[in-house]
Amino acid sequence: MTNRTWIKFTVSGKGTFPADMLRADQCFPLDSQSAWLIVNDDYTGRRTVALASIAMNASWEPTFDRWSSFGWVVDRESVTQA
Repeated sequence: MTNRTWIKFTVSGKGTFPADMLRADQCFPLDSQSAWLIVNDDYTGRRTVALASIAMNASWEPTFDRWSSFGWVVDRESVTQA
């Protein structure tokens, strides 16, 4: 059986949330507040969304540059194993 590792991280940005990044990084909202922030594009301010991924190995990281290409930033200090 393969060990899996929970990875938690946050992304911040404003405007339309790049939903395709959930697929690309194989991640999902960590809580209901983050899910609401993802689907509510009417929110005009900068928002921070908590995400999680179940990684196949402990060295997995979000794709920082790809998030940035959508105008969203991964908080590098928020990337933690749970």
